[in-house]
Order: sequence, then structure tokens, then C-alpha cells
Amino acid sequence: METSVSLNGLFIPSRNLEKHLTTFCKSLNVWTRDPIHKIQLLGSGTPVKFRDRYLVVCSAQQLDDIDPKDVCLLYSDGSLAITSSGVRYFKAPVRRETDEFDIAVFDFTEALEEHTSFRSHFWNFDYVPPTVSSDHVLAILACGFPFDDQVYELWEKNHLRTRIRAAVALLENQPTDHALLKARYQSPLDIDPNGMSGGPVYVVQLVGEVPTVYLGGMMLRSGREYLYFLKSGFIMDFLNQATMK
Repeated sequence: METSVSLNGLFIPSRNLEKHLTTFCKSLNVWTRDPIHKIQLLGSGTPVKFRDRYLVVCSAQQLDDIDPKDVCLLYSDGSLAITSSGVRYFKAPVRRETDEFDIAVFDFTEALEEHTSFRSHFWNFDYVPPTVSSDHVLAILACGFPFDDQVYELWEKNHLRTRIRAAVALLENQPTDHALLKARYQSPLDIDPNGMSGGPVYVVQLVGEVPTVYLGGMMLRSGREYLYFLKSGFIMDFLNQATMK
């Protein structure tokens, strides 16, 4: 009998889980103001619906030397770009011992009033994973858009065709940074993961006897064998502060 996984109250056949979860990951792009190469891939973003707002979370480091007003989302066919109505950062002094403050969020709520089809791609972020023993963590799925995996047709067609990667991983020992978790890919990646930072990391945990999916966090960095991701509890704390301002 095939296993089903609980996801926001719905049961998804395990064979369809990866396809379903990758819909909740978006490429983050930037207007370059170049007349030929108008769009550049910035990396990956984690789209969440939080307090009835449609937000895209990413790593603040992804925005170095970028004007936030130029950051946008693309339709899946690359036909249209949508800009946000604002961005918030963690304004904190650099602290080498933690990546807790490496986070930014874009608010697309107003923009999606005209692009309602996008709303179904935002994860309902109402809760974080409960604390469980490691043997109750069944799997981790990391999603993102590696730069080397994208198809740039900007000269011929003024088009950027994005390709998403999803990789299964297993939880490793807790790193020294309290804000992060470390995981090892089930199989080493066959491509440079540069570009996947900012993408969502989902976790499948046993709740009672039911495999249940949660947003486990956001990828901050990755090699071909290991990834580090910011825990979803720190993301929720940040969003609570950002949406109250």
C-alpha cells in the first residue's frame, strides 16, 4: 500500500510529494535595466502566505549590490515579471557566530491582486515543525534554482527559462549556530548548487503515526554533499516583526 503524507490537512500520495512541494519555490529575479539582457536570475525564494499576506523570503546576502525595487517574480513561462510592494531586512550588527539575521522578505500582496493565479504557489505558513527526536524526521527536501541549470535565451527570445531542482536529504548533527540545521544529501548533487540559496527546505516528520510535511526552513548555503538551512522558527519570528511594522 502506498504511503500518503499529510500536507496542510490534505493527504498527498508520497509519489507526488516532490512535484507538489516544488510549486512552493520561486526563482528570484532582478531587472537589470539592460536593453538586451533585461532579466537576471538572483537565486531562489521561499513564498509563504502569512497573516493573509503573500510574502517571499530570501537570504539578505542575495541582495548585496541589488536595488530591492528591481527584484521580481516571473511567470513559469517567463512571459511576465511581477514586482513587490516593499522589502524588509533584519537590521542588526554583523555577528559572525550566527546566520540568524541573514534574512529579507518581499511583500507581493498588492501585486497578486492582479495576478491571482500566483497565490496557489504560496505555502500557508501558520506553524513550524514540532520538536521531535531525530528518528521521527523521515526526510528533508531542499528546493531551488541552481544558476548552471537555467536556460538563458535572452539574446534570441528575451526569455529566461527556469528549472527547479529538488534534492532529498537526511538530518545531520546540529551545527554550532543555534539558528541553523545541517543536512546531508542522500546522493551528492551532480551540479553546482550556487543559486539554490533562499529556497525552501521541507521536512517530513512523524506526528503520531502520520507522516506530515512542514516548512522546515530556508537554505542559506550548500555544497554538493551538505546544506545548511535557517530554521523556520526564526523565519516566523522575523515575519511576526516585519508584518507588525
